[in-house]
Amino acid sequence: MEETSACDRLAADLRALREASRLTYNAITAQAKKQTPPLKLGGSKLSAWFSGKNVPKKDDDAAFRYLIQLLEPRAKKHGVTPKGIDWWRARRDEAAAERTRPQRRSSLLLTPPRPPPPCLRRLRTPVTRPRPNGCSAFSRLTVRGCAGSRTPRRCSRSR
Repeated sequence: MEETSACDRLAADLRALREASRLTYNAITAQAKKQTPPLKLGGSKLSAWFSGKNVPKKDDDAAFRYLIQLLEPRAKKHGVTPKGIDWWRARRDEAAAERTRPQRRSSLLLTPPRPPPPCLRRLRTPVTRPRPNGCSAFSRLTVRGCAGSRTPRRCSRSR
């Protein structure tokens, strides 16, 4: 049986706390904006924390602390025992440490990615850029390494 990661455990605990509190992402975000100073606790950040995609950073401790202090009292009303901010910080730190460990060599990609074919490389002159001398004529496309490329035409007004 495979052991769950600290990130997954933190995300599962956060989800359980939010579900017990019966607050939506929008409600949490609205409450955070009312704080002084307002906290940046948007829906995408919350979603990443609750899904385990991201771990709350120590730099974001004010937002993380507020989230726990908002959810725990509401979850307590629905039968969830509060664990306290220190327990949650320990969980967060464990998950963050797991995220920062170096990956095993076997999981790394050993071959470098191939460069794109010449016709997909960056264009030398964008289509919509006017000539530098103020002429309204636009440059044609030039693609490095492609046989069918045309060089930029010269402006007849610049002579």
